[in-house]
Amino acid sequence: MKSVPKIFVIVFLITIFSCEQLFRENEKPINPSDIHWELPTESNTVFENMTDAFQYREYDSYIKCFSDSASNNGVKFIFIPTATVDNPDKFLNWGRVEELVFFQNILSSCSKDSIFQMNILDKIKLNSFGDSVQYNIEYEIKIHHDYDNLNNKFIGSANIMLMKNPQNYWVIYYFEDISISEVLPNWTDLKEYF
Repeated sequence: MKSVPKIFVIVFLITIFSCEQLFRENEKPINPSDIHWELPTESNTVFENMTDAFQYREYDSYIKCFSDSASNNGVKFIFIPTATVDNPDKFLNWGRVEELVFFQNILSSCSKDSIFQMNILDKIKLNSFGDSVQYNIEYEIKIHHDYDNLNNKFIGSANIMLMKNPQNYWVIYYFEDISISEVLPNWTDLKEYF
């Protein structure tokens, strides 16, 4: 009879530890390679992946849209802020790492049930050079955060250069943000805040 309570305690402890592990696994971000990430064999797919990264709040999907110098023959991602930027020094060495931190900061600043989206309103292919392509886009970002002194809507235009990486997938290596509104902030303003 004494062994029954011991077995019960052991089974109970195993169950508790198993449940705790299950909850921890559920807290992990969704693996974008399995669900929302599409291999960018076409340049347009990069924009679709970026839109999905906002919709599904996947920072890994977001950062995979940008050139990684370690795996892209040394080509770094470059971000050029709008001419109206308040703090240009912040963007002097802005690259892929800063882009990731920015996106993670936004995710942590918004409740899970709030609106978090990016839409490409217009997209024009300007030049194509085989393994690189240039687009001009107009975008709209909606982020429902809890900050009183920051707008929830950001609009602008951007000149974007994409190239094929050594795996033959398209990535953004140059992003020049352009302000198009005197009233609404743009992507640069959003990056300045976060």
